[in-house]
Amino acid sequence: MKGEDGLGDAPMIVVWDNASTHHAKALREFCDRNSDWLTIIKLPPNAPDLNPVEGVWAHLKKSLANLAPRTIDDLTPLGKNRLRAIQRRPESLNGFIEARCRAAYGLGHGLGLGRSRSS
Repeated sequence: MKGEDGLGDAPMIVVWDNASTHHAKALREFCDRNSDWLTIIKLPPNAPDLNPVEGVWAHLKKSLANLAPRTIDDLTPLGKNRLRAIQRRPESLNGFIEARCRAAYGLGHGLGLGRSRSS
């Protein structure tokens, strides 16, 4: 699977909440087989303040708040476009991670997540 996602040989870190799907035997076995490049960080149950994706969802909901799509089919492309916009701006994703680190641990400021290696 590694390399098929466009990440090349880059290591991958996955942050998981405590969803029941993350406890499936096949998934655990996959993670164990690929531990040389795959790191799993498991969050405690009921800890949305630690999960960076919660910042993404909050941002998405806020960006859709004043729109009035009539159907789910009208809403779907709006949501996809806004998620793509976030994806194209890594500094915003880094901001979500830093905000969670600050909220949970008082960390994050100065981590350099949004800076290029040449800075």
